[in-house]
Amino acid sequence: LDYLDITHVEGKAYSDNDFFRDFAEAYGNYLATKEGQTSYGKEYQQDMAPFEELTFILNENGTLYKFAKEFWEELSTQNGQQIYGPGLYSAYPGYFVNEEASQNFTSDFSNSFAEFVVSEKPEGDSVIDQKIKFFYGYPEFVSVRERLRPLR
Repeated sequence: LDYLDITHVEGKAYSDNDFFRDFAEAYGNYLATKEGQTSYGKEYQQDMAPFEELTFILNENGTLYKFAKEFWEELSTQNGQQIYGPGLYSAYPGYFVNEEASQNFTSDFSNSFAEFVVSEKPEGDSVIDQKIKFFYGYPEFVSVRERLRPLR
């Protein structure tokens, strides 16, 4: 985090809640990219399906891969082409916690993790709710959530 993370484009400071959410997102990004999440021993294959191409360096036992498989495998192709980035947010309303999350599965993971930390456990079954509930299936994430929430 740096000073740009705590100011809006206009240069005004974020509220404490905004800053806490950004901190939780940054921590989610750390969890998504920490050691053990990638497996660089795999070789790239020319005939990979789009989802495999997007995730081929991920450790299939890692939580980022499991998140990507659950929520991005279907999204990885549309009309035979890879899709990710800005068009996803408008193409799939109600699928992402915010527009930034639609950029790629790592951003989706970290932004969904932030919502997991700052929000109460969802009772619904929307895709966003499912993404937030995903983290409850991992005791280490629940532990991080319990340690971070008092800082709000």
